[in-house]
Amino acid sequence: MKLSSVLGRLVLVFAGVCFAGSVLVISLSATTKGSIATWVITPLFLIVFIELTLNSARQAIAIRNDQVRYDSPTLASQIGRASQPVGAMFSIIVAILFLGMLGFILLMAFKTLAAGQGISVPFIAQVSVYGSYMLVRVPLLTLLRRVGTRVGGAMRKSLPSYRIVGDGILLDLAWRTVGHPDKKRIVSIGFSEIEEMRALTFAEAQAFQTYSVGPDFKLAMQQTKGMYDYLKGTIPRPTVLDLVSSNGLTLFLKGPSLFYLLTVGKTDVSDLLNAYASFRSAHRVSA
Repeated sequence: MKLSSVLGRLVLVFAGVCFAGSVLVISLSATTKGSIATWVITPLFLIVFIELTLNSARQAIAIRNDQVRYDSPTLASQIGRASQPVGAMFSIIVAILFLGMLGFILLMAFKTLAAGQGISVPFIAQVSVYGSYMLVRVPLLTLLRRVGTRVGGAMRKSLPSYRIVGDGILLDLAWRTVGHPDKKRIVSIGFSEIEEMRALTFAEAQAFQTYSVGPDFKLAMQQTKGMYDYLKGTIPRPTVLDLVSSNGLTLFLKGPSLFYLLTVGKTDVSDLLNAYASFRSAHRVSA
């Protein structure tokens, strides 16, 4: 599961590098024309793409396999598990093709240089952009992470939140009703109703959805109906919620009549995990 996620993201990194190399080779000849602005913007776009995919790959590497397990006999989960080796093999094949393409690009570049045709201004412009970026990459990324942390903190305020109340939790779904912006949608869940609770990162939540749960249309239909009935007020809470965001941590709550994969606006939910673990331990002893 982790391997499939990592390989899929690395293929995108290879794709970005190969495309950047292709553009460099195309612009190498002294006869290359075009606006300098175009040849400056292109490498900037590719730099952003490569950095984003690298960051995504790092998140995939940090996936904990024990956190994305899902003991379910459904057909959808079996399809999800079966797709892992297929996806991994496909990623390996594509990566090999991209590596071959990169080798061909380098060969063509050497041939062009050996022919003594000269170097174009667009080529120099791109190399200057890549070289300048490498010089400022570390301090620039450090600054962007700080900015991203502040922006992420502001965005997390709009995500669902929870409050521990006795032997359970109250979830504020952060849904605002048109015409009633102050009305909160809060659901109550007792720890006794939860058989399993986990906290997942965004990469883990994505892998869990894709490879563990799989394309479960039954869950999707239950979520649609449950949300409709809940908003109508005919049921106290939806039975299924699959609402994952890249900010915060995603809670996985599973019980006999409960399947929640819900991102909350926190980066640390240890208080909830500890409260649930204490409840389970106390009731296991009393049983």
